[in-house]
Amino acid sequence: RLVSFAMTAATNMEFNAASVLLRFLSRVVKGASLAVLVLWCLESVYRSCLEAWPYDERSFFIVSSVMVHELVYVTVNVFFHLCDQNGWLARYKLARSEGQLPTAELMHATWKMASINHLLIQPVSLLLVYQIFVWCGMPPLDAPFPPFWVAFRQFVICLLFNRFGFYFAHRLLHYKPLYKRFHKQHHRFSGTVGFAAEYAGPLEQFLANALPTVGGCMFFGSHLGVWLVWQAWRLEQTYESHSGYCFRGSLLDRIGMLHANATEHRTCRRSIGVWRWWWWFEVLGDGVGVSHRVFSFFNLFSFQDDFHHTKNLGNYGGELEDYFFGTMTPYMEHKAALAAAASTSSTSVAAKSAKPVKAE
Repeated sequence: RLVSFAMTAATNMEFNAASVLLRFLSRVVKGASLAVLVLWCLESVYRSCLEAWPYDERSFFIVSSVMVHELVYVTVNVFFHLCDQNGWLARYKLARSEGQLPTAELMHATWKMASINHLLIQPVSLLLVYQIFVWCGMPPLDAPFPPFWVAFRQFVICLLFNRFGFYFAHRLLHYKPLYKRFHKQHHRFSGTVGFAAEYAGPLEQFLANALPTVGGCMFFGSHLGVWLVWQAWRLEQTYESHSGYCFRGSLLDRIGMLHANATEHRTCRRSIGVWRWWWWFEVLGDGVGVSHRVFSFFNLFSFQDDFHHTKNLGNYGGELEDYFFGTMTPYMEHKAALAAAASTSSTSVAAKSAKPVKAE
């Protein structure tokens, strides 16, 4: 009965226009507000670095952008890689078949491409786009950080530009004449890891990764501090969503620092002992755990990304975009199949437990 109730509640609450829109607005407000607080907390560090910088503003713009990228790339991805290698946080790992695990050859190719992109292509690209930032209204680097509502608005613009820019670029790259030539490389990872987020060819890197990420700041005159915080936010999001781990319900997730909050349906258990009110689902079902199946549609950025890479159908962006532009159908069908399997399994377990035992 508990399993049936959970599945029914999840199915009824998940997808309707009002709930999808409200969840999206809630995530935008939480995320942008938190980003502004982070921006203010880092202002003194930013000022100190700028005052100690002996060269011009262009070089500070390039070096600071590269350093933030490398810091987030290394810390987040190395952490998840160590988790994979040592079995840490295994209970939060999404299910992987043997065939989904990346080969050593694929990982080496990924790291080699990342080295070239980060150390060569990225600095040159930043050198070129700096002037566009200035033309579009970026204030001098020593200008005061924007007040709360201005910074909040800038982060919201960045988020919206990225969400919709990425969605349409990603969907375009799945157009058959373009997919094999420009996007198939990324789908060599059928079971993604954090490093896989940037494993893409030049056109995809520009169209789906760089432009949606940079455009909201570049075209709307954001302060450099806003750009650096937004860059870190966006990079952590994409690495986490490709990591294969899910931390829905943790404190960090609830306040918007993690991205399991991309939707209210996720394939994971409550994290790090916080709010573990439904741990008892673990005792039901077979050794896999009914909770892993019942809540296996409780994630968009991790579970849907896994589904997208495994099935190569739909799920081109976030919940809002996929829902309103009609590209969530394959995922919904998959979700229904999982719910049916969980229901069958729970019914079987209940029948076995209710079977009378013969008296000796």
